Parts: sequence; C-alpha cells; structure tokens
Amino acid sequence: MNWTFLLCLGCLSWLLPANTWAFQQQHDLIITSKPPHGTGIISRRDRFQLPAFSRGAQRSIISKTQHTTFNPLFPLSKRTTTSSSPLSSPSQRFVGPWDGDDIRWTQKWKRRLYRTSLSGSGAAPARSLLMVINLLMFVYQTANTVHLIRTRNPAYWPRDALAIISDTILGTATVRGPLTTTFIHNAILSRRQPYRFLTAGFLHGDILHLFLNLDALRRLPSWLETGLGTPLFVTTFLVSIVTGNIGHSMMNEGTRTFCLGASGGICGLYGLMYVALSKMGQIQKSRRVLKGILLVLASGFLWDNVSNAAHFGGFLGGVAVGILCAPHYSKSYSMRRKWSLEVDVWPKEYRQMMGFGISPTRRGLVPVAGLWAVAALVMSMEPRFRAIPGCIIRGLVNPGSLSLF
Repeated sequence: MNWTFLLCLGCLSWLLPANTWAFQQQHDLIITSKPPHGTGIISRRDRFQLPAFSRGAQRSIISKTQHTTFNPLFPLSKRTTTSSSPLSSPSQRFVGPWDGDDIRWTQKWKRRLYRTSLSGSGAAPARSLLMVINLLMFVYQTANTVHLIRTRNPAYWPRDALAIISDTILGTATVRGPLTTTFIHNAILSRRQPYRFLTAGFLHGDILHLFLNLDALRRLPSWLETGLGTPLFVTTFLVSIVTGNIGHSMMNEGTRTFCLGASGGICGLYGLMYVALSKMGQIQKSRRVLKGILLVLASGFLWDNVSNAAHFGGFLGGVAVGILCAPHYSKSYSMRRKWSLEVDVWPKEYRQMMGFGISPTRRGLVPVAGLWAVAALVMSMEPRFRAIPGCIIRGLVNPGSLSLF
C-alpha cells in the first residue's frame, strides 16, 4: 500500500466539504463510504449484500450505476442533471444517477464483436491470390523454357545449366518456352485465339517485370477489396487486362509486337479507385490517383519495351467497370445521432477513406453478377469465345499444343 497516496487523499478529503467519494475506472464503480439516502448508488462489491432487493432489482440498479460518470472533486449531494458543468447551480440537489452520453459497456462490446464478424480481419485474399498466381505462372513459365532449351540442346546440359536458368529468369534468353508462345498476346494471333487477351496478363518477361507488378499490386489499398467487395475487385482486374491488350492491339495493328504482363489489370484497379473516390466526394484524393497514372504513362516513354497503350487501356477498363458497378455514396444521419445504435460494419481503412457519416447507398448501375451474365451470353453466341475455357485448360496441361508459331 502506498502510504503517501493515502495521506494525500486524507488531506484532500479534509479540505473538501464532501463526505462521499465515487470513482469510476473502466466502468467499475467503487464507493468508499456510505452514500446519502435516496441516491441509489450501490457498489459492485456490495452486490450480494442487499437483502431488501431482489436479484433483478439489483441488476437494474447496478446497470444504472455502471454508466454514471462522476467527478471525484465534487460531492454527490451537489450533483445536478440539468447542467454539464459541476460548478453550475450548486444549490440544486442530486436527484439520481446520470446516464451520460455513452451507452453501456455491454452494448459497446456487442458492437465490436458484430463489426468484427462482418468486416473480418481486413485482409485482402483475392489480391494475395492474384500475386501467388502470377508468381507460380512465372515459375512454370521459367521451368518450361529451361526444359525446351535442354531438350533442343542436350549438349549444354548440365555444363551450362546455371547460365541457361539465369538467362531465362532475367529475360535474356533468345528462346521462348511453349507456355509463353501459347498464352502471349499479339494483335494478329489474338484474333484467331481470343483467349490470349486474358492469359497474357499472367505472364511476365523477366524477374524484374514480375517484381514491379507484384509490388504495385501489393501497394494497392486493401479497401478496394474489403470495402468494394472481392467480386468487383477481381472483375476489374480481369476486364482491365482484356481492355489493356485491346488497346495495345489498336496501337500496334498489323505488327508482330507481343504484349504480356499484369500491369494493365493493375492500372484498371487504379481506375476503379479513381471512380470510387470521385463518388465519395474525395476530389483531392482522386486527383492524386490521376496524377499517379499520368506519371506511369510518362515513365513509359523513358523505358524500352513498355506498352503505354496497354496501361491506358487497362485504366479506361477500370474506370468503365467502376462507373457501372461501383457503389454510390451519401451522407448518413443515423451515424451522427447522439444515442445512435447504428453499427458501422465497414472496414477501418474504408471508413477513413469515406469519412464519418458517409456510407454506400446502393450498388452501381449494373451488379457484378449481371456483368458476368452478359459476358457469358456473349461468349455463348460465338464459337471462338465458347472455346476459351477449354483452350486455357489445354494450354496449361499441354503447353505448346495451341501455339501458332
């Protein structure tokens, strides 16, 4: 026991006119002396020492005391409920416990548990899955190319195995593997095999190309998936890959230039972010996204073998999906009410981006499921499009079987 603290407490109680003290720490009320008659203040530790009350009445009284906020510098006998200041109207008598502005602690914990069950841990599983798929595809692509070189030139193996593997990883090998030639995009080849518009987004030219795209995908804010939804996130990525390759084909019509990489889909996710921030009313933040895309396009002119048409086409694809499928936002009065029991189910990062009192009102003009339904209908009407799933599976199981090289 700290005797200095008790001595100071005794001196302070002697100076003040009150003879009753109440402390509340973390919703725990402690009474150090007998309360005045009629106040209804009961300590938790006196819960089982109330013969005059039933157990239900004890719970009712104790629940009222749990959200009473007291100032220990002023006596309970001088407390009023008509003013928030303890110095005003000292002559008025205390008439009962004051509930304050906060709800009871049990309700606060219910809110937290309910919000946690709805919003999850804030992780972005689809983004992580896309990163893993791109990484595994690069490993498969590298192993397939090394196997082709070893098969064609057995004299080089195993003497030059390290050089062959390093050249394949760094993108300096002069031979493309059958997996690459099956799935890579080209304006001429993709007309005959339209699945290349999509599959080229999961191939990469070298390890640096892969790591740059994975890092850009990792840096995307998690609220794009946890807030807007995983279906919209994945749909935007896939649609933007296709629109990016279409843009590359329009700018390189009739040429044999190839295009591969996930940068078109990543730019599309930034397009989705731009639309979502604009709908939230976050104009300054949406302008930052637009400046970042302009910087990416400007840097494309400084680097060799960079398709700005694919980047710009992917960004436009993400903007289109955002306009059609991203939710609208409005100010919600229920979250601003004094005793509101409204539960904020949105992830923390998404809430910070929207701002307090702003919530999604409804989904976009077209639901994501409706967009996929239209795509399935279009694919069913064209034989080349109907064969896309089977061609992708066949190309993965037997690389080179669909190659037109």
